[in-house]
Amino acid sequence: MCIRDSVGIDVGCSSGRPHEWAKLGGALKYLGVDPLESEIKRLESLKEINSSYLAAFIDFDGADGKADEEASRVFELSSAAFEVRRGFDSQKQIYNSGNEISVSTKRVSVPQIRAIDGFDSPDLIKIDIDGGDFKCLKSFAQHGLLDQLVSLTIESQFHGDLGNDGNTLWNIGKLANSKGLSLFDLDVNRYSRSALPSKYIYDFPAQTHYG
Repeated sequence: MCIRDSVGIDVGCSSGRPHEWAKLGGALKYLGVDPLESEIKRLESLKEINSSYLAAFIDFDGADGKADEEASRVFELSSAAFEVRRGFDSQKQIYNSGNEISVSTKRVSVPQIRAIDGFDSPDLIKIDIDGGDFKCLKSFAQHGLLDQLVSLTIESQFHGDLGNDGNTLWNIGKLANSKGLSLFDLDVNRYSRSALPSKYIYDFPAQTHYG
């Protein structure tokens, strides 16, 4: 009996593959997608076995490159957003080491990803694109890439757009349940308000200890 490698698709792969996936080593056939060209070049330079990368935006129905409007309004009140308004740029200062940001103009659709040899039936999917995550997940589902899925990691909100396309935990949960997936764990990110700030978890403005 031939046992194939595990297959993982990582949409929004800046900083590299999820640490849980790293345990699979070369047994994971990995595809990372992200529009930050310098980060993609850095990841490619690691020459990890069985890994490939695309410097591109993920394209799907309703993709507009914008975060959920209501969730964005809440974030605008956060202390992290306050630091952004003061000039902090996470893409430039973290992922680009202070260099000018180079963002790809290429777009890759879910059918194009599925057409890549070996990625038509992934075991693992991670989506973290800071807006439109659920719409992206729906596109994966529509094109049959969730049918054999073992694990899904995706960013969601507890609040925001309550419509059918809102990137809420409830919408994601319903779709995941329909594919035989159940909630296993949550990593909660808290953002304090600028009017009542809390200490940042990292050494740059992002999640806070309370919020």
